[in-house]
Amino acid sequence: MILTPKLGERERLKKRSLNKGVWTMIVGIIFIIAGILIALYPPLLALIVAGILIFSGISFVTVSYHYKKASKRLENPYLDFFIRF
Repeated sequence: MILTPKLGERERLKKRSLNKGVWTMIVGIIFIIAGILIALYPPLLALIVAGILIFSGISFVTVSYHYKKASKRLENPYLDFFIRF
């Protein structure tokens, strides 16, 4: 059995793929602008990396806190085995 989209579905899928292309182009332009700004102002790279590291650290602490809280509440030995703090 060959699955083919309905007549209306084909146009909708085509429109959706065009929207993905537009967002991809916007992200590409943002990356190009960021690259030019970093080339002109190198300390900007340090700020970007520092921001990413701070955000990642906060995310890890938050996730580990919620996992620990969930493991205490659920009292699941499987979770306790993998999440030991």
